[in-house]
Amino acid sequence: MPKLSFVIPVYKIKEEYLKKCIESICKQTNGDFEAIFVDDGSPDNCGQICEEYTTEDKRIRVIHQENQGVSVARNTGIYAAESDWIAFVDGDDWVEDDFVETVLPYLEKINTDVLVYAANIVSSEKTERSNILSCENETFVSPEMRDYILFQTLGAESHKNLFGMGAPWGKICRKDFLIDKNVLFCPGIRRMQDTLFSLYVYAEAEKIYYIDSALYNYNRNNDSACTRFNSDSTGTFFPLLEEMKKFTAKYPKITKRAKLETAYKKRIVDIVFNCCGVNYGHPDNNKTFKQKKSELNELVNNQMVKNAIKECDYSLFPVKRRIMGYLLKFNMISLFLKLWIKRMKAQEKQLEDGIL
Repeated sequence: MPKLSFVIPVYKIKEEYLKKCIESICKQTNGDFEAIFVDDGSPDNCGQICEEYTTEDKRIRVIHQENQGVSVARNTGIYAAESDWIAFVDGDDWVEDDFVETVLPYLEKINTDVLVYAANIVSSEKTERSNILSCENETFVSPEMRDYILFQTLGAESHKNLFGMGAPWGKICRKDFLIDKNVLFCPGIRRMQDTLFSLYVYAEAEKIYYIDSALYNYNRNNDSACTRFNSDSTGTFFPLLEEMKKFTAKYPKITKRAKLETAYKKRIVDIVFNCCGVNYGHPDNNKTFKQKKSELNELVNNQMVKNAIKECDYSLFPVKRRIMGYLLKFNMISLFLKLWIKRMKAQEKQLEDGIL
């Protein structure tokens, strides 16, 4: 039985990215692992590409299923895993050659449910390191640190050094822990399902251990769900907010101690920003300004959103977003939307010019 299982959901990934991901796993300096690629009904050649590698490397397994979304794909991989430990990888990212060699000694000796490690955030221009958690040395995560992690994960972490805190990559989980505690991915959530999963991981794990090794490479390409035009952005986010509300209700002591209600209100405002980024202010939105404003008004006048905008602690945001938040708070919707559209057009031009 392998000691570590990589779980990789596959759906409409660029061929060059997918091959780089697969080859980074195959090149591991320690071969005591399996890699489970879950083809989630991808309509392109992704499933076939994965199958081709199985003839070269018997440690690779491919599961083909009808398209049910990334959450179901990851859950399929969790149940199919034969090892005690599961590492999640996105199909357009890649891992370091010594990933398995580095983590196995910790998994064998440290009594923990979750092992967290650092990552490299890679763009065409630069590579930045993220510690994922606010730790600088190998250590068990303290109760106080866990509260901070939960606050930042629920509230949409804004510090560069915490990038990936809410992602499934960056952490290795004990399979029995995930199954026994029912810490799985929520199938009905189409956006930020990773964040919801991570919240339950951090809340339910008895012990979390951090190692200061950057073993994962996150591919910050610009053709992602985070930047792609989405005309139904509002519809995709409300189910997420409902599930996050259920999370705070399930853990009242943690919610009070870690001030998660404050984080939840920040998350709601951040989602308004996100809807502007992928919908109302997106360059591919061809509606008139009046139509965009009307739809944005409908969103901010939703009672849950309206209350969050009114009660949010805007000091938690970086300066530029803090200013945008105040525009929402004082109902300056036209100016807010104009500035957001201007910002998105400027970003688009930078992309065209190769600056970003």
